[in-house]
Amino acid sequence: MYCIAVFRSRTQVMEFIDAMRRAGIACYSVNTPSEARIGCGISAKFSVAYLKKAENVILQNRLGSFRGFFLIDRSVG
Repeated sequence: MYCIAVFRSRTQVMEFIDAMRRAGIACYSVNTPSEARIGCGISAKFSVAYLKKAENVILQNRLGSFRGFFLIDRSVG
């Protein structure tokens, strides 16, 4: 299971990824799943274990285009 953070702004996706990496957290850009039906088409993928840190990164960096977190369970489907 992993988490994605969805944004309306590609610039802010990259800002989020950079901030997570500076904090020592592996974070990557991925295509936003079509089921999300929101965002700019690119999201940030990271371990669900860092969800609380991700929330803090969004608040600290004032990432106003953030639209939500989605938990992805690869075992389903």
